[in-house]
Amino acid sequence: LPPTPEEVESFAKDGDYEARVERLLASPAHGERWGRWWLDQARYADSNG
Repeated sequence: LPPTPEEVESFAKDGDYEARVERLLASPAHGERWGRWWLDQARYADSNG
């Protein structure tokens, strides 16, 4: 998801790139995205055939 206007403003003020990256990597959405990618790579499916 794109950042909220508040997040953009906060980043523009302090520019703390490393803290922003750490927050994004710690978010549940990051794990869900990579989990989906790995399931696709393993060709996982909830079907019988």
